[in-house]
Amino acid sequence: MEIQQEIAGYVAAFSLRNVSEEIRECALRAFTDTVAAILLGAAMEQVQDVAKALDVKIKNSEKLTEPAEKAGFVKAAEGIGETGAVKDRTPTVLGYGHCQAVLTDAVLLNAVSAHSCEYNDLFYGLPGHPSAVLAPVVLGLGERLHKSGYEVLEAYICGFEVLGRINEALMPEHHIRGFHSTSTAGIIGAAMAAGKLLGMTDEELINTCSMACTFACGLRGNFGYTGNSLHVGNAAANGLRAALYVRSGIRAPKDLLDRPDGYIAAFAGNREKLGRLAGLLGKVSVFETPGLLLKKYPTCFSTYQAIEAARQFVREHPIRAEDIEQMECLTSPNHYMSLPSLWPGSIYEQRFCIPFCICWVLAGGRLSAAEFSKAHYEDARLYPFRAKLRYGEETAQRGDKGFGSTLLRVWGKAGQMWEYRTFPNPCERVEGWSEAALREKFDACCNAFFQEAELDRLWDSCRSLTKIEDIAKWLHEYFKGR
Repeated sequence: MEIQQEIAGYVAAFSLRNVSEEIRECALRAFTDTVAAILLGAAMEQVQDVAKALDVKIKNSEKLTEPAEKAGFVKAAEGIGETGAVKDRTPTVLGYGHCQAVLTDAVLLNAVSAHSCEYNDLFYGLPGHPSAVLAPVVLGLGERLHKSGYEVLEAYICGFEVLGRINEALMPEHHIRGFHSTSTAGIIGAAMAAGKLLGMTDEELINTCSMACTFACGLRGNFGYTGNSLHVGNAAANGLRAALYVRSGIRAPKDLLDRPDGYIAAFAGNREKLGRLAGLLGKVSVFETPGLLLKKYPTCFSTYQAIEAARQFVREHPIRAEDIEQMECLTSPNHYMSLPSLWPGSIYEQRFCIPFCICWVLAGGRLSAAEFSKAHYEDARLYPFRAKLRYGEETAQRGDKGFGSTLLRVWGKAGQMWEYRTFPNPCERVEGWSEAALREKFDACCNAFFQEAELDRLWDSCRSLTKIEDIAKWLHEYFKGR
């Protein structure tokens, strides 16, 4: 119970005033990047499938190309009153405006969207996608409570810090056992972020943490299947539900996080390690250690090193498939246990298949968001490369910790042999991205919804989140009042 008390005390006392400008900037960058990822993912088929299952009426993939009232599916906005306050209570699903959904379903859909293209951030050197879980929660609850952008960012960073330390305490055994920490650790971060926005007491936060622990779930075996996006959606929605249940009077054991038959033990975490990590809260930010990585490809991060090796080979030796005798890709056990697929059998699985990504790069593909379709993984140009590629794992690529490395070897028919070994790139940490690169990715994700002038305004407002007086009014302006 002492660890839960420490976490609850940290959350209750957390103030954005005590956060350095450097950490605020990292958080604003990650938050802005996540808004873009949600908008890109909103058009994905799995989002519409989830909406159908929830009986949430959303528009079709043409979204926002005609007035909401004419679409027939979306509840018309009640508008903004004379005082500037938003009058309606309908939660926002980004990319769809006013959907007839309850708050937790809207949060779930936004979180599914954030993860559906695999373009969302993750911890540097560790599994776990924090912002896809947290941003939908603080936006959705912030909208309902008419919180300011300052308060939304405060709750986001607070939840981020807790989520990161829980995630780290679970590794590596948690991932090896087959759990997906984005979901299992994410739900606790989401619950704490929601509790912060609700102004919970220490006692309520302790109960909320336990409630989130008992709802935690998510298996790594879902990677490559559209159910994977639901891990993120469920973590966000159930984290919020945990806080709302406690606020309504439901209670859970006060030590469920670290008791012998509790969360940490059940999910193969380390209680002593968690105790040490909880002691870092308020002292060392998760944005500093382990850090946060922004994604430059809309694929699972475990494909990245193979992609980089293939790109390096193409830059240096642009030879044809018929000039290659054979190829070999050996990746770390950490990557391989997540991505064992030899070839995708669906559009979504492309994002989780190292052989496909290598062959697509060698065939001249760019791996942009538009290049994931059945036509692409059945492209005849890929078959000559695919036939010559052997893919597997190798202990030597494991490394000391984290993801490890990936090795690509190519043998030419003239007797040549090229070898490329690649590692996670620290330049891809959130603080390492240039403003221009961040904006380029943002525009590419959002340009289906906004004209250039609107994109400029949306970008500026996301980057100035703390100046927004009412997040509900902001969401209405950009995502409902069109």
